Amino acid sequence: IQVGSFQEKENAIRLRARLRENNFKSYILSGKSSTGDWYRVFVGPLSSRSALKDIKLDIEKRFKVSGHIVRHRIEQDSEQLGG
Repeated sequence: IQVGSFQEKENAIRLRARLRENNFKSYILSGKSSTGDWYRVFVGPLSSRSALKDIKLDIEKRFKVSGHIVRHRIEQDSEQLGG
């Protein structure tokens, strides 16, 4: 579940920390675009789509963010921001 996308790394780290404090397994993927560096915050991965939907709704309620269910691509693991 992608729960945020930030150009400021600190904002992504802050959201990941809040998610982890609430026991959500979360991570950050970094990437470049024509507008600069981006840091995307994700929760998961999970294989059950129904569980993903339930978690997405819970996160949206608790953190006032809009989540999107996306496919986890193992090849992107090399782009993870440590921590």
